Amino acid sequence: MTPLFETIRELAAWGFDSEADRGDTTPAALEEIGRRAQAVIAARTCWHTESPILAEETSHLADALSLRGESIAASGEFRGLDWELAVVDLRRLLAFQRRIEVCGNGTLPWNSDASWERRLDLALPHAAAPSPQFSVRRSSPHAMQIETLSPNATVRLHCADEAGQQMPHFVFGAGSPYMEAAAYRGRWFLRDGYHRSVALLRSGISQVPVVMVHARLLAELGAGKSWFFPEETLFSEQPPRLADFIEESLTCCYTRRVQQRGWRISLEEYREPVTMTPGSKGARA
Repeated sequence: MTPLFETIRELAAWGFDSEADRGDTTPAALEEIGRRAQAVIAARTCWHTESPILAEETSHLADALSLRGESIAASGEFRGLDWELAVVDLRRLLAFQRRIEVCGNGTLPWNSDASWERRLDLALPHAAAPSPQFSVRRSSPHAMQIETLSPNATVRLHCADEAGQQMPHFVFGAGSPYMEAAAYRGRWFLRDGYHRSVALLRSGISQVPVVMVHARLLAELGAGKSWFFPEETLFSEQPPRLADFIEESLTCCYTRRVQQRGWRISLEEYREPVTMTPGSKGARA
């Protein structure tokens, strides 16, 4: 049975977005939590950017990373991006995600045997993520809604060549199964894998192999959604750090109804003058 409620941990020192459901947490309580968290931030030193890549550990795992890299490249997940595999220190990464779901006690069951093989399997798994369940319903004769409870599900429009014509398809996926970091504008961020990263930190483990993306645009960083921290916060003197998620004084915890994700897709007919020259692909004879 699908649970109706989930526990959320949210970073509290950088203001709260208005669109989130925070259960029974009152505005007054939220303001007080935020005020206390801001006082903690004000007392610590400004953020000093330091590369999270650990050269010695990366070299030690070179053969294993090379094998994983082949399967990651074949997945096409990072097509068009500049990326590499490296071991990083999670404590040196910033966070653009405001909140994460808390599962159990938030730690890993194998922290007493955190071998590199286990870390590789956790962060760079051979197998693709299991396919999430989607539901599709018609909202009108020319529109549909696709919904899922999976927080990592993706729906992409893909055009495939069939009999010489480009035919559109919707591709349903589970999102990237990998832990990812990214360099952008001189700072280093966790790009994907927040739940696993926070669980590692709670278990006392900070060194982990990741896919390191060298982002040229905010879109390549993956931080452009309205429910993430804005760019001015990420490049402030006191940006949110990934390790802040494990600090009770910097977070707000609450229980809310499980959130579902959805995509609205509509079909609209239009007519306009032909602009292609005779003989060009797609022009009428």
